[in-house]
Amino acid sequence: MDQVYADEEFRWGVMAYHRGLYNEAILSFEKSLSYKPQNTRTQEWLGRAYYESGFVSTALDIWENIIKRGEGTGVLQSFVETVKYRRGLGRELYEQERFVVAYEFSGKREEYNLFLRPVSVRSRGDGTYYLVSFGTNEVLLFGVSGGLLRRIRGGLESLDHPFDILETKDGHLFITEFEGDSIAKLTTGGSFIKRFGESGRGDGELLGPQFLASDNKGYIYVTDWGNRRVCKFDYDGNFILSFGQKKGDYEGLQGPSGIAIIEEKVYVADKLRGYIAVFDQSGNYITTLAEDDLAMPEGISVYNQKNLLVVDSGKIISYDAERETSRVLSDLSGEGRKILSVTSNANGDILAVDFNRNKLIMLSEITQLYTGFTVRVKSVISDRFPVVTAIISVRNRLGDPILGLDGSNFLITEGKRPVRDLRFQSAVNKSEKIAVSLLVDRSPGMMEKREIVEDAVNAVADSLLKMGDIRVISAGEKPAIVTEPGANKVEIGRAAVSGGRYSERWRFDLGLRLAISELVPIKNRKRAVVFLTTGDSRELSFRGYDLIELEQYMENNEIRFYCIYLEMKEGSSRELEYLCRETGGKSYFLYEQGGVKGLGEDILSSPSGLYYLTYNSLRETAFGERFIPMEVEAFLFKRSGRDEAGYFAPLE
Repeated sequence: MDQVYADEEFRWGVMAYHRGLYNEAILSFEKSLSYKPQNTRTQEWLGRAYYESGFVSTALDIWENIIKRGEGTGVLQSFVETVKYRRGLGRELYEQERFVVAYEFSGKREEYNLFLRPVSVRSRGDGTYYLVSFGTNEVLLFGVSGGLLRRIRGGLESLDHPFDILETKDGHLFITEFEGDSIAKLTTGGSFIKRFGESGRGDGELLGPQFLASDNKGYIYVTDWGNRRVCKFDYDGNFILSFGQKKGDYEGLQGPSGIAIIEEKVYVADKLRGYIAVFDQSGNYITTLAEDDLAMPEGISVYNQKNLLVVDSGKIISYDAERETSRVLSDLSGEGRKILSVTSNANGDILAVDFNRNKLIMLSEITQLYTGFTVRVKSVISDRFPVVTAIISVRNRLGDPILGLDGSNFLITEGKRPVRDLRFQSAVNKSEKIAVSLLVDRSPGMMEKREIVEDAVNAVADSLLKMGDIRVISAGEKPAIVTEPGANKVEIGRAAVSGGRYSERWRFDLGLRLAISELVPIKNRKRAVVFLTTGDSRELSFRGYDLIELEQYMENNEIRFYCIYLEMKEGSSRELEYLCRETGGKSYFLYEQGGVKGLGEDILSSPSGLYYLTYNSLRETAFGERFIPMEVEAFLFKRSGRDEAGYFAPLE
């Protein structure tokens, strides 16, 4: 009978786990082990439940005991090593090593040419990328695995030897036409809108336009090779100004090529002078960089949000503009005959195009290439068995999500037997919906600012409700859910101000734990906790759950933390800023320029490595009593990762 009871509790634990009810899963697994204490499978699942709940230390203790007994699988050992690496100083001490070629993609085929004379490559936030084919007068959109998704030829107008492409936040494409001496504006679907610029040396005229960049104010910049300058236009094609000519002590650009913008500074590579010139966005010359580090720089792009990625004489270089230091990431083993453009993609790889060899080259950091992916089965939905839906997380060793995968990147088996009709359903990264827990500080200081709280909640609701739903959590002495999803703006505002008692004994930790738990079962949306507070760190309570446990609970479930201060951020809490930083969120001051207007877009644009796949199971269920093992593998070029989990079918 002990075995019967243990099996029954194990079954309930697995079902609760897949529903995101981790506390219930832990209780069931503990009960199961009270009947059969040495059951390795139950112990491993108990560790999974603790891990997802944020109690990573407890999970590691359980798993390491299994490994010490010699009963841990290779998958478990690999995951334990990865978790310990992330928890230690691995991330802080992490330094990039050299990049090696992971994949080369030739445009010339025996039967046809996919692309010829590639001149530019541009990555997108979802892992896809554009390649500009100078020789075939088109732009190609590729998926992360190298599959062709779309051809852009400019419609009836057609493109005249395109050189570079830029996608702006307002949903448009700008393409420079080198021989047409113009810039074409298109929709992201490839429909032609207008063309601006013409041959000449006057204002707004171009001679061989090459690379493009954009700022955050609605302007684009183009390097004008023939006129040895940079031209600035607005998104409608109106000429604003040009700069880079000889002026005062500045000698002027001689061969402007690549261009990039970081923190309102415009960096322009000068191929013929062998350096990078720096300007402000009004075109005023500031300084010259890398005179001793570069020979003939071509394309440049923003790398890691602060450094420049530069291609120079067949080498790919990371340049720190603040410290003025450079580092060679790859010399392509001397094979880069004429690399014109380079970019970093959403997964941390580097893409480059070789004009002479007609190749697209993907490079990966050598340590990331050989450590592979971390794959986890987050949930299995088997209500319509034999149709099964698996929700799978794919990350790299550092914990960053891997984006842009599709059905061709996954293999699922059950007990080592391939499943039938594996279908890719969706990637949460492409979701247009969000789910938010609005956690409200219930300290006495907040009670004195109830009118400001109402203004803040109205601003938050205006930013978020059009994209999803909000539930309000009162972080009082006994935290409570004061509105359910579906509440309107008025109900949300009333609950945020009056729902729940204000108290000196208010509990941030319990409130945050409740806010996270409400979001965990929701898997098909971008999820976030938004905390509304005065920001007084002296009032924060961590009596029940410590800071690290709360952060890991969010991180392990891809939930981000955003903080809205009602008072200036200079006095902001280090604890709150830590939660924002480590979960990929952000903090705002209510009355700063722009306020919280961009909150919804920030949540929606946050990356997610969750994928939905559906298949038909071929396994016998023993009327829902039999545990069905599942193995999932994700792979991309030379990298892969694997997880082993399982589920139960419904009782019959």
